[in-house]
Amino acid sequence: MATFLQRVKSITSVIDERIERERKANELKKLCEKFVLVNEELTNIIWACRFVLGISEDSELQSLFNITRDRYESLRESLISLWGENPDKIDILEPTELYEPLDEIMRMCQQSEIKMNEILRQNMEKIKATHVLAESLSIIPDIRIDFQIFMEAKSFLSKAGSSAASVAEHVERDKKLCEKKIKEWHSLSAKLSKEQAKLDLQNVKGKKLTSETLSFLTQFVKNNGEADFESINGEVVDELKSKFPELCKKLRVSMS
Repeated sequence: MATFLQRVKSITSVIDERIERERKANELKKLCEKFVLVNEELTNIIWACRFVLGISEDSELQSLFNITRDRYESLRESLISLWGENPDKIDILEPTELYEPLDEIMRMCQQSEIKMNEILRQNMEKIKATHVLAESLSIIPDIRIDFQIFMEAKSFLSKAGSSAASVAEHVERDKKLCEKKIKEWHSLSAKLSKEQAKLDLQNVKGKKLTSETLSFLTQFVKNNGEADFESINGEVVDELKSKFPELCKKLRVSMS
């Protein structure tokens, strides 16, 4: 007959086993939640990076994405190798051992998202700055700018959003739509490049301006249509007549 001490030890053992099972169950639940979060985040990152890399071909973002994907695949392969077709085998592991790999993947996702947002923001800032320059140079009537292209490009990037989730939603996590959006951006980029080329005062219609004429035009734009009489000489007048005929029709020399 079991002694009282033996019975106490037996009961204690049962309680300890129950506590351990509950602890393991809680850890497994937490592990599953981490898996869900990582999968959701990684899904968004995959689609967002597909889109952003398609419009930028940024090597740093590509590298971050590759590392994130490889770490996820490595973890996934090791778990499949361990569990096979029976995920219940996870019960023989310590679930907390998998926390750090999953947390690291999440950190890599966040780094990829930060880089992706930086690329989108820089593209937007570049377009806005070029748009402002185009508006300032539009005072020269010979430079005809299609401002609609700048508006369309800014609208395109605005619709994509600034988070991995919003970009993934923008392309509806669909390969065909994503490719369509990327092609749309390349079409806009080609048109933007054409308009940007018109803003290079150093090369008008493929021909370089003299430094004197360039200085005159720069001052003319900066002063919102005014330039000093001293900045005009015969060479500048001849070059303006040949390359900026519409501007010459509007120029008036004022001596005070």
